[in-house]
Amino acid sequence: MRERFFSRTIFALLVFAVIAPLSVSAETFTRNLKQGDQGQDVRLLQVILNRDPKTQVAAIGPGSPGNETEYFGALTRVAVVRFQEQYSQEILVPNGLFSGTGFVGSSTRAKINALLQGAVSQEMVTGSTVMTVKPKITSISPGSGPNGTVVTITGEGFLPEGNAVVTSLERFSNIGSTDGKTITFPLRVSSIAAFEDPAIFSGAEEPGGGIYDDSAVADSVLNAAPPVAVTFPVVVSVSNKNGGSNYMLYTINLK
Repeated sequence: MRERFFSRTIFALLVFAVIAPLSVSAETFTRNLKQGDQGQDVRLLQVILNRDPKTQVAAIGPGSPGNETEYFGALTRVAVVRFQEQYSQEILVPNGLFSGTGFVGSSTRAKINALLQGAVSQEMVTGSTVMTVKPKITSISPGSGPNGTVVTITGEGFLPEGNAVVTSLERFSNIGSTDGKTITFPLRVSSIAAFEDPAIFSGAEEPGGGIYDDSAVADSVLNAAPPVAVTFPVVVSVSNKNGGSNYMLYTINLK
């Protein structure tokens, strides 16, 4: 019975592993950008470049989709060159250029802003524009514990209210974050509550193919020495109105 339970769990983990869509709000680029620059506008630039595989900053690691940074490095410069050459008639030709420079000047900024205005809506706050940050998990502490352990999910993009912590077995809705960087709550997955109860073995299959119908037999199996540590892995992510985060593994200790 335990084998069937874990088989269903593995299947649930595989079904759960889907990529959440990207959510970004428009922000007007107002300054020129070059290699070595830093800032939130650099991060947004990488997000925009990563929306098109032809101009993607990186496939994995820093600068890749979901891992954008605030630093304008060599990879970002190469991606900007590809972007400029992709829209050469609007960016390069009017300036008498035949190849991209990697420098985000007025023509490049104008094209990026035009794409932003056409693709996403602009949210005005006190006369300026802001970028919504997609949730991202960097750690879960502790990384394991009994079912119901109070855990702290650390990352970014968490909202004061309306966050959902989604596991491979269960969804916990409307969880708040006081600082936008941490979510603390008891992670208790009710779907496996029965598995924590020794009585579950009263219906377990015997090695010979029969069925245990004596709870005393079940107790002897559970209490046999040496005790066996049983762990239950669950995949955890955070989602809210700005999108879904990456996934991280948490281990529930059942015994």
